[in-house]
Amino acid sequence: ITRRVELGTLVLAMGWRNPALLAKMADTVDEISAGRLILELGSGYHQLEYDMLWLSGRSWCDRNGKGRQRRLHIRV
Repeated sequence: ITRRVELGTLVLAMGWRNPALLAKMADTVDEISAGRLILELGSGYHQLEYDMLWLSGRSWCDRNGKGRQRRLHIRV
């Protein structure tokens, strides 16, 4: 039954996490789950989150407040 189950995250805002630690945790979960981890990463929504990712000065939201959504599916 569990051969088809995949483990997924909500979209993680990268600015709140240590990138190296997040990568290691994701790798560990992927190994334990036999490659069934679906990791969804986001650049953030609020200006503070962009600043944490060194993206300050860049606007990712249009004038209506609707951000561009990008989905990246990575298999580790």
